[in-house]
Amino acid sequence: MELIENALQLLVTFLGFCLAWLCYRKHQKQAYFLLLCFYGCFALGVLYWTLYLLLFDTTPQVFYVSEFGWVASVIFMRILQATLSTPEERAFRCRRAWLAPAFGVPLLAFYCIFGDILSNLIWCGMMIWLSFCAIRGLVYANGQTGAARNMRYFHIGVLCFAFAEYLLWTAGCFWPNTSPDSPAFWCDILLTLAIFGLLPAKKGGGGMTYIENIFICMVSPLLVAALCMGRRQLRFFLFCIAGMGVCLLSAYINTFLAAVCRADALAATAEIAPVVEEMMKLLPLVFYLLVFEPEGDKIKAAAITVALAFATFENVCYLIQNGADRFSFIFFRGFGTGAMHVLCGLIVGGGLAYTWQRTWLKIAGTCGLLGAAITLHAIYNLLIAYGGAAQYIAYALPVLLVAAGRLSAFRLSRRK
Repeated sequence: MELIENALQLLVTFLGFCLAWLCYRKHQKQAYFLLLCFYGCFALGVLYWTLYLLLFDTTPQVFYVSEFGWVASVIFMRILQATLSTPEERAFRCRRAWLAPAFGVPLLAFYCIFGDILSNLIWCGMMIWLSFCAIRGLVYANGQTGAARNMRYFHIGVLCFAFAEYLLWTAGCFWPNTSPDSPAFWCDILLTLAIFGLLPAKKGGGGMTYIENIFICMVSPLLVAALCMGRRQLRFFLFCIAGMGVCLLSAYINTFLAAVCRADALAATAEIAPVVEEMMKLLPLVFYLLVFEPEGDKIKAAAITVALAFATFENVCYLIQNGADRFSFIFFRGFGTGAMHVLCGLIVGGGLAYTWQRTWLKIAGTCGLLGAAITLHAIYNLLIAYGGAAQYIAYALPVLLVAAGRLSAFRLSRRK
């Protein structure tokens, strides 16, 4: 489980590194270069730890070399804080900022009972420093207007990162194992999300983009509902959030790859997007299979839920970006895109339910199913890109296929 957890963190930090590099290349701003260094150093630390665990099936024994990379990443984060702050913000006196040492010092004393004193001094000292500056910056930004006020997103992102680190360390003291039943496992997942969230939080310093605002607005009620509902319904809401999250990540990756490959609109739509989006939709399903080993029906339901949430988020973003004045077009696109994603989800989910029951089929079967979903998605996007009658054929085709599949299943159930 620890290997899966670290592989996920490595993937996320590497993705953050690539996207920060893209932002730096586009804007040529020092802030993005420092964010690039943050992600790069953190990814190197995770890579060392993951390789050690993968090759020798154990963790470092004498001291953690990975911490050199992780400490360097936090140093770059502090430099980024200083770079983005103004002289007025640095001179701003804020009593609430002292909550950082008031919270961090007792935790430092507590952590020293369980671990190395020097390491805890370094880490807690850096977290107290980051938190102090972030709280001061947040209070200062709330009293400003325009771009200065938007800096609060960055300060909130840093505070979330520091809080996730504290939460992980505290959970590790009581639950040192890394199984999914351990709170430490989920705290590490939370830290991974907080790390990735620093990129859109930094972009928020210049005004958050519409897609990130939409994501926050749509996920917030889902999170509240997930906390209020029972355990049986919790899985549905979590997969909805996962589907919308991978849709957001797909938008970042599509932009990055299109810029790197210098792709035109057609290549980005028909060649890059299908590969990226189907691979991203597969990630939460593979994680679910590896960690929880669910029954076949549950993985089918999870695949459809992820696909529906992905399609919903994509349609909402398209609607806001392009307007809602053409009702007939929006109507057909909503049904067509939704049915296409559901159809791909049915192919992947149904196939995974079968192949993952057979050890020798897991890898080959997953690759085959992914290839089928990518090809179907690419055909759909190709027809959409051509426009005209082909576009409406693309909208109708997945709807008809889903309806035909449902009718066939109904007839089979009646015969039985």
